[in-house]
Order: sequence, then C-alpha cells, then structure tokens
Amino acid sequence: MLRHAGVVYARKASGPCRPYSALTAADFLRAQAARGANMEADPRGIDYDLFESPSPEYEREKRLAPAVSDTPAPVATMQRVIRQGDFLAASRLFEQLCELGTLLDMPLDEYAHAARWCAASGQVQQAVKFLHRVPSASTHSLDTSHQVAQTLLWLAQAHDHDVIEQAVLTAAKHGFARVLPHTLSAIYQGPFGGSPHRAQSLWCAVVDELRARDTDVEFLTHLYGRVVRAQVRGRHHMSIHDTLLGRRESGESVAERMQNTKLVARAVFPLDIRTEALLRGENVRPRRGARMSLRDRDRFSHHARAGDLARMRSVLLGVAGQGTMPSVEHVATLLCMAARHEHVDMPASDTKPAYRVSTGMYLRPLRRRLVSRFPGLWETATLRAREKEGDWLGALRLWQRRFEPIAGVRQAAVDELLAQHGASSDSLQRRTYAAAVARNSERRPGHERQARPRIMPTPYAVATVFRALVRGYGPQAKPLALMYASFVDRVMPGGPEASVACFEAFIAMSSRVDPKRFVSPRAERRHASQLPTMWTMLRDMQKAGLLPRSTTWTLFLQALARDRSRTKWHLVLRLLRAMNAQHDAPQALPRATPATYKGLLHVLMRVRSTGRIRWRRNKICALLARRRMYEASDPGPGSSPRP
Repeated sequence: MLRHAGVVYARKASGPCRPYSALTAADFLRAQAARGANMEADPRGIDYDLFESPSPEYEREKRLAPAVSDTPAPVATMQRVIRQGDFLAASRLFEQLCELGTLLDMPLDEYAHAARWCAASGQVQQAVKFLHRVPSASTHSLDTSHQVAQTLLWLAQAHDHDVIEQAVLTAAKHGFARVLPHTLSAIYQGPFGGSPHRAQSLWCAVVDELRARDTDVEFLTHLYGRVVRAQVRGRHHMSIHDTLLGRRESGESVAERMQNTKLVARAVFPLDIRTEALLRGENVRPRRGARMSLRDRDRFSHHARAGDLARMRSVLLGVAGQGTMPSVEHVATLLCMAARHEHVDMPASDTKPAYRVSTGMYLRPLRRRLVSRFPGLWETATLRAREKEGDWLGALRLWQRRFEPIAGVRQAAVDELLAQHGASSDSLQRRTYAAAVARNSERRPGHERQARPRIMPTPYAVATVFRALVRGYGPQAKPLALMYASFVDRVMPGGPEASVACFEAFIAMSSRVDPKRFVSPRAERRHASQLPTMWTMLRDMQKAGLLPRSTTWTLFLQALARDRSRTKWHLVLRLLRAMNAQHDAPQALPRATPATYKGLLHVLMRVRSTGRIRWRRNKICALLARRRMYEASDPGPGSSPRP
C-alpha cells in the first residue's frame, strides 16, 4: 500500500494500480485547494470572487429565522425595547408583564437606563422596580453605575421618603457603594435629613448593608462625615451624630442602654476636623476632589498659548488616563480652539510624518475616554465652550436637546429665546467644526433626537445656561426677575441649582439695569417681577446653605463701584480690607485675588474720567501692586496678615 496526499494506491500482482480515496469529496477538494495555494506565487490563495454571493432572498430568510437564545422571551423583549430608546413603551410593557405574573428577575444593564427615565418622569415606584433588577456592581459597567447615580439623584428630589429609603438600600445591596457619597449628601441636605428617626434608621441600614459586603472602615468614615456635613449645611436641628450619641444620655433601662451602645459602636464613626468645625457653627468651604496637578496645568496653558492643539489633547488624555478628572474649563478651552477649524494639523513623529486630520477624528479619542470614565463631563464642557465663544444660542440649543429639564431653569424663557433668535442665527453657516455639528444635529430626525438619553445637569451646567439666558435677554428687568424668582423658589440644598455660580449669573446684569437700587440696603424684592438686590441675594444664598466665594464678592464690589457715591466707595475699601485680613478666623471673607482688583479697574475704566475716578483708579492700582509684592515675597501660611 502506498499513500500520497490522502490517496491510497492498491498494488496488485498484475495490471496497473487502481487508486481510490480514503477522504470525502469535500475534504479532498479542500486539501487540493490548500496545496495549490501553497504552490502558487500569489499569496492570496483562492479567489473567492469566483463563488456566487448569497442572494437577497437568502439574507432575508436568514435575518427572519428564529434566533436561539438563552434569554427568556419577555426579558429579551424588554431589552430590545429599552435599547431602542422607547422608555415609555418599556415602562408600559413592564407593567403589563408584571400584571400577567411573568418572571422578569433576570438582571439587565438596560434596566438602569429605564430606571433613570422613570425617575426623571416622576414614576418613582417604577424606577425602584427597575433598580431591583439591575445587576450587581461586580458585573456592571461604568455607564450602568452612572445611570444608577443619576437615578438616585432624581429620586432624592422626589421628597418621597419611602422611595428614597428603598432606592438607597437597593443600591447598597447591589454594591453601588461609590455612588452613595453624592446621593446621601443630596438626601440628607434636603428635607429627608430633617427627620431624625428616618435619617438615623436609613443610615444604620446602609451601614449594615455595606458591612455585609466587607466595605472598609475608611470609606464608611468618609461617608459618615459627608452625611453629617450635609445635615449641618441643610440647617437641620440635629444631625445623626447628635441623635445617635444623645440617646445614651436619656433615662433608659440597662437592656436599652446596652442595645443603644451596640448601635453607636456599629453606626458611629470618628469625625474629621472639618466636620467638627461645622458642628461648632464655623463656616468651612467644601473640599475639592482630585484635580489636575500644577505641572499638567502649566503644560496645558503653555501649549494653549502656543496654539498647539495636538499637545493640548495629549495632556488631557494623560490626565484622564491617570484616573484624574480634567477640569471643565480646560476641556472647554480645547473645544473652543478646536471648534474654530474643520481640520487640525498634527505634528510629525518618529513613525510618521506630519499629517492633517478632521476635527471630529482629532477629538474622538479624548471624547471616548472622558465619556467612559467621567459621564457628563464632555457635554458640560461643550456647553461651556459654546458660552465662552459667545454662542449663547448654541448653548441654549445644546441644553434643550441633551440635558434633563429641571424646575429651577425656566423652560419658557429658553423656548422664547430660541423662537426669537434661532431662525436668524448665522452660526450654522460658518465653515467650522461647531457649525458642522450644529447642522448635523438639525438634520437629525425628531424621534432619534428624543430617543437619545439625556444628562442630569450639574451645578456647573446650570450656571452656564443661566449666563446664556441672561446674555440673551440683556438688561431687561422683567424677564430677568422672573428667571431669578423661578430659580430661588426651587433651589434646594444639594440640588443641581445649589451653586454660588448660579447666583453670580444674575449679579452683573441686575446691577446694569439699576445700579443704585441693586446696592441699596433699603430696597426690597416684594414680588416676582422685581429684580433682587445685593442684600437679597446674600440672604437667598444663606437660605440655600451657600457661602459667597471670591468671584461673588468681586461682582458685588463691581456693583458697588458702579454707584460712584462716596458711601459705597468706602464700603468697597472696607470689604477689600476684610478680604485681605487674617483668614483663619471663623466667618471670614474669602481672600481677594488679583482678579478682584482687575475687576474693579475694569469698572472704573468704563466711566467718565474725573478727578475722583482717577484717584480711585490709583488707589486700586496701588493695592494691586502691594498685593503682587507680597505674593512675590511668599511669606507662607504662618506669616503676618496681608495688608
């Protein structure tokens, strides 16, 4: 027997050999094709264009053929409807399936999107039902965690205490511990924190759930401090720290005392210096999270001054890759500079020469990294970039289409400005990347635009849209007063409108409308159609639990300088001395920055030059030079007060 290439030759005593194959016909042809391809000089092998392509009928039958899946049919239907973006139909289908007794306990990531939509639409009970079916934190993605966080923030504004407790405990049970600090801060700073029994019972239940999942004590201590500080800033009578420790001082039996002692040992954690200062009644400014390092900020500023877009993007990509969130201002600066062009010139490298790329392709790597790691940052930076470029119509259009509407922002004002100026805007005709994005958005069908998931606005985004609205209306008293009344009546500690920047958006324009009335201590805002005064705003900030920052006092000082009277000028000098005094004392004003003096000079340069105005300019210039001299000497934190 002789074997060659899968063929068997049978040798007989006489006559020629008769070959027969030990392979099937398909295997033989496949072996011959492979052998021929290896022998040919053309490395492509078989020319598949010679074979007949599948017909349209075959493709249609293949598409309509029943798919074999392990997912139950009702769950697969829910998944398909939610992925299509039809959340109203998904909510109705979910109710119908629950009434029929259909088993829907299979966890899906898509339920987090449905829960957020239900919470934003006011269907709080339905949102909790969807939250129960979200998979545990060990298997979820960053997008699922973001959707759960936004759902909890929406439910915190619903003022339904039972729903709040169910949602928070569900998130803790499923392992979404990292979304709890912001959520519990908003909940305990609101009306929920004013109920001592509910606040204490929810905290103890959350601690038990987190301890059951082996959460470290350091995180629980941090969370406990956040909750106590939120209650103090919410102006509540007693915090959970006071109620938990105060129960041991009341007259009680030995068994109750032992039980309460165990409760205190399980649910009470040590407080840090900032929290203890707040409990004593001192004003403590909120601590900022991890920010870009000074070296990265200097590098970004250097490349921005040089107009090097490629290296600016490289800095932000490196910062995001380290897990640190870039600031909105840095991302907005990059978007402003890139959106003015249709193409970006990339420098040469060791592997390839210089080349040109479209602006969309240039921004895509940064956008993907920011969207995946910091949800909402890209849209907020885009909104800020529109406002920085002076395109307040583009900012309002982006707000209306991409962000969730909130009660504090008057929707009628947004619709009115877009109806008045939207058609006559020439921003869509420019040959820039921003105009191309706007044109593509205009061509998008309405049902596709509504199907896109909206973003829960941050206080930064709310302040940006307020500035755009104020710029759109200009010095018109009645629209500005109605916007401010709608904002102040609905601002709540911990909510998206609870930001000093939202108040700052109204200061400059209100001062321009009536400079004398704005700084007058005798003027009052008696009804919604009247603009606020400086003193009214300070009281409203105090009610909202907010502390004016250096930028706020700079705007107030500019408003006082517009009055031109000697009384207000003396008040300006007194405030500047207070802002330059020792800042370790409680109730101290924020430190004056060089921008404070430059802002005053900006106002004094825009008025008619007289002897008194020139003297005031020289006074501010002398104070600014003195401040720069002390900054250059760098005395350090333990030195004497600045002049």
